[in-house]
Amino acid sequence: MFVKRLKTSKHASILLERILRVLLLIKKVWCIFFFNNVYQRQHIYNEIVSLLEQAKEPVLKECLQICKENYDGSIDDATTSIENFDANNGLVTCEVTFNEPPVRKFPIKSESDDLMNFIGIILSLLKQFEINL
Repeated sequence: MFVKRLKTSKHASILLERILRVLLLIKKVWCIFFFNNVYQRQHIYNEIVSLLEQAKEPVLKECLQICKENYDGSIDDATTSIENFDANNGLVTCEVTFNEPPVRKFPIKSESDDLMNFIGIILSLLKQFEINL
């Protein structure tokens, strides 16, 4: 019915142009969110690599190595498939390794929390606009 009315409307071209502009804007915003997500993951990965190079304690090295592998995998997941955009199980596992005995301070807690919050915001927006991944 909408298409039939659109065909007969004298303002159809204006309406279609506005719809197209909105769709292009949504695409641009999505790209910004998506690439920011990948950038944050890469930044945290680089920080982990740096911390790993400086670490002397074996348990800390082991925890950081797990984080390095998890973040490396999360970058691959995020860049290869939109369905894996919220793939953050490995990121959570990274933090959990620091809570196992002997407990260590999670050195990238702030960055990790920021990334998790960012992912949560994007997923919330997608849900609000009923965009399924």
